[in-house]
Order: sequence, then structure tokens, then C-alpha cells
Amino acid sequence: MPTEIASLNTGRALPCYDLLDEITDATGTSRSDAHAAIHALLADIVGIDGEDAVILSQRPQRPDLVQSNPHDLDIDHWVTITDDAAQTIRAVLTAGTDETE
Repeated sequence: MPTEIASLNTGRALPCYDLLDEITDATGTSRSDAHAAIHALLADIVGIDGEDAVILSQRPQRPDLVQSNPHDLDIDHWVTITDDAAQTIRAVLTAGTDETE
């Protein structure tokens, strides 16, 4: 099942998303550090497999802003990634942690 994450848009509050919560819970990392790490790994995966093979879709987090201000370039998105990409990110970022504790 595909996984939805928030786009990498610095300087704003991070919305909640499941993968971010999983990583912060498993590692104790801050939300901002975990979000940055997720996107760093995602960039590596895209670099290897290609964007079309990893990013399934993107949609604005606030579609109403797109309609009211269509020329705004600073719009946050929900990015849907493949399950394989999400699993790789989980495995790498939680390596060495014991999720059963």
C-alpha cells in the first residue's frame, strides 16, 4: 500500500503523517530531523530508481490555496511514495533500534 508523506518545505510547521510518527517513535528523533532524514533517503532512492518509479502522485495539502492563488510557488504537497520506498526508509532509519521496547 502506498505511503503519503509531507513535501520538504522548510520553515513551516510539519503536518502529521504516519511515516514521520513511526520514525520519531522508533528513534526518539525530533520531528524536523526525522522529516529531513526521510526526504534525504527519498532523494537517494529517487536518484537510484527514478522519480517515476518512486513518486506515485502529489497533491496540494491545501487545495483551496491553489484555487485562490494559483501563481503561488510556495505550496506544500502530500507526496505519495511506493511501499518499497517507504519500507526502505523505515528500515534504514530504524536500523539498530528495538521497536519491541
